[in-house]
Parts: sequence; structure tokens; C-alpha cells
Amino acid sequence: MQYDGSPQQYAAPTSNYKAYNPGTNPYGYTNDTPPRTGSSDNVDMPGWTTMAPQTQPAYGGFASPNPNPNRKSAASLPFHRTDVVSRHLLVETALLDSQNFELLAIEEVDALKKEKVQLEARIESARRKLALESKVRDAAQSLHRLYQDDPKGSKGLSNVSPTSPKKARASFLDNKSKEPKQRNISNGQIAKTINQAGDELAVSQKKIDDILQILSGLESRRQYVESRLLRHTAAVLQLCHHEHCDTEAKQRASSVASVGADRNLLDNTIQGFLNGSGYEESIYSRNSGEVNGFGGAFGGMPKKRALDRVSNEKLISLQSRVDGMNSQMRNLIQLVRREKTTPREDDLDQKGIARSGEDGIAHLENQVDLIDKNVARLEEECLKVRDERERTEAQLTEINKQMYLVMQVSDPMSDVQAPPATSAHGVQGHLNYLEEIMLSMEDILQSKGGHSSQEVEEAQKKIDQYEMTMTGLWEIISSQNGTKEPFSLQGFSTRVQHTFDKAMHMDQQADILRKQIQQQRELNSKSDGEKDKQLQDLHSTRAEMDQQMNELRERHVTAEAEAHGARSELENVMRELENFRQTAKSHEDQKHQVLEQLQKSNSRSQQLEKAVAEYEAQLGDLQDDARLTTAEAEAKVKDHDGKVQSLARELAETRDLHMAAAAKMEAKHKEAEDLEAEVVRLTTELTMAKAELDGAYGSRAERAKEVATAEIEELRRERDAQAEQIKELMSTQRAGGNARMADLERELADMAEDYQEITRESVAVEKEREQLENLVDGLRERCETLETQLSDEKVRWLGISSPTAVNGDSGREMTSAMILRNEFKKMMRETRAESARLLRAEQEERKKLESMVRQLRRDNVSNKNGLAPR
Repeated sequence: MQYDGSPQQYAAPTSNYKAYNPGTNPYGYTNDTPPRTGSSDNVDMPGWTTMAPQTQPAYGGFASPNPNPNRKSAASLPFHRTDVVSRHLLVETALLDSQNFELLAIEEVDALKKEKVQLEARIESARRKLALESKVRDAAQSLHRLYQDDPKGSKGLSNVSPTSPKKARASFLDNKSKEPKQRNISNGQIAKTINQAGDELAVSQKKIDDILQILSGLESRRQYVESRLLRHTAAVLQLCHHEHCDTEAKQRASSVASVGADRNLLDNTIQGFLNGSGYEESIYSRNSGEVNGFGGAFGGMPKKRALDRVSNEKLISLQSRVDGMNSQMRNLIQLVRREKTTPREDDLDQKGIARSGEDGIAHLENQVDLIDKNVARLEEECLKVRDERERTEAQLTEINKQMYLVMQVSDPMSDVQAPPATSAHGVQGHLNYLEEIMLSMEDILQSKGGHSSQEVEEAQKKIDQYEMTMTGLWEIISSQNGTKEPFSLQGFSTRVQHTFDKAMHMDQQADILRKQIQQQRELNSKSDGEKDKQLQDLHSTRAEMDQQMNELRERHVTAEAEAHGARSELENVMRELENFRQTAKSHEDQKHQVLEQLQKSNSRSQQLEKAVAEYEAQLGDLQDDARLTTAEAEAKVKDHDGKVQSLARELAETRDLHMAAAAKMEAKHKEAEDLEAEVVRLTTELTMAKAELDGAYGSRAERAKEVATAEIEELRRERDAQAEQIKELMSTQRAGGNARMADLERELADMAEDYQEITRESVAVEKEREQLENLVDGLRERCETLETQLSDEKVRWLGISSPTAVNGDSGREMTSAMILRNEFKKMMRETRAESARLLRAEQEERKKLESMVRQLRRDNVSNKNGLAPR
């Protein structure tokens, strides 16, 4: 994202300090916590445009605060090794600036680091959300601008490009005889669409403002946390620097007072000159290996004391350097004198002979050459030692880096410091770091091993408890059945389900018996013969109820098998959706083939009209079939002999019809989507064809009028014939109505007793049916959701040819494709909403009919009970 508006206006970090109240602090910190800045009143971000992430300005688009790539490191500065005074000035300035920084506790540092990680995660999530909302806002803004600029040419899908001529165009399905009415409807739809586009733009802009406000607060909080951590790091470095300076000064004073071995001083001086840092060691080498392990704190010395200490250190370093040079010259002179005064083996016989001046000079030159050779040999050895030390140090550095990576992977929240650099630390520093990190790894392994062992023990205890409980329950169940079977989870689940079903059955039996006992108490006043007869009836009723419950259990097993089949069908649907996603990818390849079919637009448009009409007719047929199926199901319920088998068969037939209808609907939806996509591409050709057909408008209108007149006459004749048939049927119905009513009364009297039993069964069957319908509804909703996602994916990839096209034509094509995608997406949403509404209305109508049937059954049963005493 790139900000292309006016410069952003942020509030200064200190703009709200006076109004800050610790009681309202959202983070719960002390009084030194600054308030959150960057409110909606102070942030002005009018526009954003899509751009590559690498060109995103720092803080302008809320990008990560990456370090400045143009800033040079300390090692690349020109005064790193030559200008010691400038470097010393920088160090002293940093120490002076950080003398009042606060030193935090370890717990506070850990808390700040964790908070920083959480803030970075939240900021990253907010950035992604801001990018998505910006894209939505840009699309809504483009669509709103298009409707405002061209209100006449935005009548749905008839306008392909915003640059097309502004003509009053109608859809290719329009009829010239209905032009005024449809024009009014189109104008109303245009106004509604413009208002809707404006509302969507306002909602998108409000979301972006809210996200920007939240993101500004998160950025301010992260900056504050980083500032506290950096101050803590500087304070720790300052504290350690002062302690080391005091110790170094004491050691140097004692070493200057007792000057020792001249040969060691000479070796150290030569080694320092070979390393190229002899003039810098005296001031800065004392801190080379002790900066890596500390982090920042408050404390320090007054400025005057710091300057005096620096002056003393400079004097001591100069004195040590002068003493080193003097010692070096003294050692060389002593070596020459020792070689000169020491008697050689070949001159033992010439002790008493005195050397002349030329012999002494030659001897001295030989000694000087020998010293030069020894010095050169010593330099070579020193170079070899230094190379070996550098290789060892590089190997240790690589090992430390690997160990550091292992620590980061094993414990990301640990405060392990980065390994020391190769040029700034010696071998001892790397060894110390390796030892520390090994100790840290050992602690982590011990802690994780302890946690793992505790978790394993707790899990084992829980498993033992579960096993004991389940074993006890299995023994109780097995003791009731009288059989000993080995324990298994499937068997245990089956037994529990069976026990639950038995308990539910017993509850129902208890309710029935309670009602029967109540009836028995009411019948105590009757004769003993009637009581015996009623008892026999009760026993027979109980036997029939047991038989019915067994049949219901069998139906329950069958329903579970059907539910399992439904799950398998759902898996098949998921696989088909995956195939549909792959098919969506192949639509890009078919785009070029569709462009070649634009020459047959006129004939294809007629075929599309016929296909739409056939689709609507098939949809009506499917609805009629569904209604007929419902009516047949209601009629079959009334059948006494095959009541249970009829219910199962009706459920299976209804499911098959529903699946077939769903498959047909899905195929028709797919075909309609393809046809609508072709309609979008054929719109431009249709506008040209409609311009040619405007000349023949009068003749077509007359022919349409004649056809309509003939159809009206034919419909009138059919209406008269149907009226006559209705009169005949009504007369016939009146004649046979009385006889039919008597027969129906007799049948109702015979079936009243049977309906009492059927009612009980119907309750259980209705419960199972409702559960299955809920399952089917859930599967249907999931399929619709998946279809919606698939359509959104198709729309998202529609019209996208190449992401690298940057010329003007491709920009216009992408704009037109985006508009068409939005319109197509909107149309598909409306179509799906209409289909869902019709389906819900049909389900509600079916439920109403079922409730009416149940009410009629209850009325018949009550009438039978009322007629029984007569």
C-alpha cells in the first residue's frame, strides 16, 4: 500500500501528556507510561493505492520500522581505526546522555519483550486487514464513481465498459411493447443501486478509519516499549563501563609501579603492532570482550569526574606506551651488549687479544643482522599464531551461531543474546558464550524433561481412572446381562446406547402405565366382567406396544444407516466441489475460445431465451413434483395396514427426489452461470443487433399484438370449457356427497381406535423425521456456503489475464472486468437469496400442511372418543 494523498498528520508523542490519567491507562502500567497517540482527530489519511510491499514508505503505510539501509555501521566509519579521539568522544557522549536512564528488573524486561511480540503480531494482523479493507473500499469507490458518471449506461450488465456510448439500452430479453414500464423499473433500480453503492463506500471508509485508529495506537505502544528496552540496555552498558574503568585503573596503577619481565613486554608490544591496534589498545581494548553480555541501566558519574578520569587514562596510556618503547630499546641494547660481552667458543683461545674498531663494527653489524633475522622469524611465528587464532575464532563463531539458532527454535521466548562478533572478541569470549549457551540448553532440557514427565504421569493417572471407571461400568452392565464378554470401546458404546434406549422406553412405558392406572381407577365403579375385559385389553395393548417399539428400534437402525449414507453423500459433494474449483481454473483457458463465438450472437441469444424459459418450466415442474410428492406422502400416512413401511418408503422417496432435484438444480445453476457469463460477453454485440432491429419495431409489435389476441381468445374458450366441467363436477359431488359422508363416518368410527396407536407411533416417527430434516437442512446450508465460496472464487479470477500488464488498454480492461465481476457477484447473491427464500417458503408450506394433517388426526381421535359412550 502506498499513501497518495496529502502528508499524514500525526500527533506528537507529547501532545497528550497533560491530559494523561493513570486511572484510565488501558495497559495497566505506572505513571511513566505515555498515553496512546494517533487518535482519529489527529490522523489524516485520505487515500491509499495498491503498490508492491518493497516500495511502501516507512510509517506512511504503517510498514515495519526497518533500519535505514543508508546508515553505515560502526566498522565502516572512517575514524574507526585512525581517529581514536572522535571515537572516544562518541563513547563519552553516549555515556553522558544515558546517565539518567532507568535500570529495569528482569521480570519487567521479560514482560516488555512478551508485550512487544504480541504487539507485532497484532500490528501485522491489522495491516493485513487494512490492505483487504482498502481493496474493498477502492472497488466500492470505483463502482460508485461509475454510477455517478454514467447513470444511463449502468443498467445491470448491458454496459460493459465505462467508456461505452451513453445510450438508453435495454436488456436483450426486453419486449418493445413493455418499454415504458420496464424503463421506470430500470430507473428505480439505478437509483437503488447508486444508493447501495454509496452506503457500501461509507461503510468501507468507516472500517478503514477504525482500523487506522487501532493501528496508530498499537504503533505508539510498540514504540514506547522499544524505547524502554533500549534505555534499559544503555543503562546496563553504562553501569558495566564504569565498573570496568575503575578496575582497569587500579590494575594499571599497580602494573606501572612494578615493571617486570622485559622480554614479555617486548613480545606484547610486537604482537600489538602486528595486529595493527597498538595505538588503540591503550584506551578501548579494555572493553572489547565485555559489551556482549549486558543490556542497559541508569546510573553514572558526574560530567566533571568523567572528564578527569578520561584525562588520567590518557596520561597513563601515554606513559605505558613510552615505557614500552624504552623497555624495547633497552632490551635490544642489552641483547647486543650480552652478545658482545659473552665469549664465543671459537674465541676462547683469543681472550687476551683486543679487537680493533673495524672488527667491533663488523661484529656489531652481524649481531644487528642476527637480531633482524630473529625479529623476522618472530614475526612469521606471530603471523602463524594469529592466523590459527582467527581460524579457531571463526569456527567457534560458527558453532555459537548454530547453538543460538538451536536455542531460538527450542525456546523462542528465551532472552539468549546473539553470539559475539569475530573481530570484536577473542577466543576466550567465544568459549565463555559457548559455555553459557550450553548451560542454558541444559536448563531448558531439564525443565522440558520435568514438564514432560509430569504431563505423562498426569495423563497416565487420568487414563487409569478412565479405565477403572469404564471397567466398573462394563462389569455392572455385563452382570445385568448375565454374559461375560471382553471389554471393547465399541461394545461399551453399544451397551450404553442400548441402556439409554431401554431407559427411554421404560419412561414411555411408565407414562403409558400411569395413564392406564388412572383410567383403571376411573373404571373401578364398573362390573368385574368389564374390569377383566379391560385388563385383557390393556395386556394386549401392552403387547402391541412392545411389538411397535421393536419395529421403531429397527426403523431407528435403518435411519442411522441412512444418516451414514448422507454423510458419505456429503463427502462426495465435497469432492465434487473440489472438482468445481479445478474447473474454475480451466475457465481462463476457455476465455479465448468464447471470444471466437461472438459472430453467432443473434442465434445464440434466441437459444439462451429458450434455455431460460425451459429452465423456469423445469423449475416449476420440480416444484409441482415436490408438492405432489408431499400430497402422496400425506395420503400414504392414512393407510392403516402399511403405516410403518409407508413412512419409511416415503422418507426414502422424498430423499431420492430431493437429491435428484438438488442435482438438477446444481446442474441448472452451473448452466445458468455459464449462460450468464456468455451473456456478459455478448452484450456488446447485442447492442449493435438491437440498433438494427429498431427499424423493424412496428412490424414486430403488430405481430406480437396479433399473437397475444389469438392467445387471449384461446384462453377464453378454455376458461368457458373448464367452467362447464366444474359445474358438472359440482352436481355430481352433491349427488354422491351424502353417501360418501356416511361411508366416511363409518370408516372414521372403525379407524378411531387404530389412530390412537398410530398417533403414538407418529410422534416418534415425526421426531426422527425432524432430526433427519435438520440434518438435510444443515447439509444443504453447508453446500450453499461452499457454492457461495466457489462462486466468489470464480468471480475473483474472472477477467484476470496477467498481473504484469501495465498499459492503458489493459487498465481499462481490468476496470471493466472488475465492474462486471461486481455486478455478476451481486446478481448471483440475489439469485441465491431468491432461491433460498422460495425453498424456505416451500418448507414452511409443507410444515403447515403437516400440522393441519396432525390436527385433523387429533380431531378425529377426539371425535371418536366423544362418540364412544353413545
